[in-house]
Amino acid sequence: MNTIPTTPLLPPHFPAQKAREGIAAWDRQAAEARLDYIDRMLGFLREQANQSRQALQEDPRSYHAALYELQSSLQAVVDIAAQVVDALGQEQPQERGDALGILAKAGIVPSSLAEALVPALSLRETLMCEYVHVAPDVVYQFLQENLDDLERFCWRILDYMDRSEQAS
Repeated sequence: MNTIPTTPLLPPHFPAQKAREGIAAWDRQAAEARLDYIDRMLGFLREQANQSRQALQEDPRSYHAALYELQSSLQAVVDIAAQVVDALGQEQPQERGDALGILAKAGIVPSSLAEALVPALSLRETLMCEYVHVAPDVVYQFLQENLDDLERFCWRILDYMDRSEQAS
């Protein structure tokens, strides 16, 4: 049985002190920069999604741009989720998708959205590590069906940030 090694979600530059300080230690600018990045990438990805499957696959520049835009947007989701989990003072998740579950339990994102994004994070891993084996149909299907999930995630994080700021 093959097992996929898991790496800690939170990068080493997130000291434990931030968890003790709570949301006040959260770097709002970093989160806003990532949210802005996702927003810009969604614009590009929607342009790619408006192409036919065949047109996207036959244009290597568009296809590879979509791969990069998708991969980096999903990485931004991972980074934001890690930031929020850290700010909540929660135990470090063992796997990337676990952070979304923590956000759902905290009421930051609906559990249905967290569940919808977990497969997207698996796609991110494929785009990063198994890029030679990425099936164009999978990418096209994601562009057709899942971009709204990324946008909903951003809106929920923005809402959380606003509520956190008002509470402090």
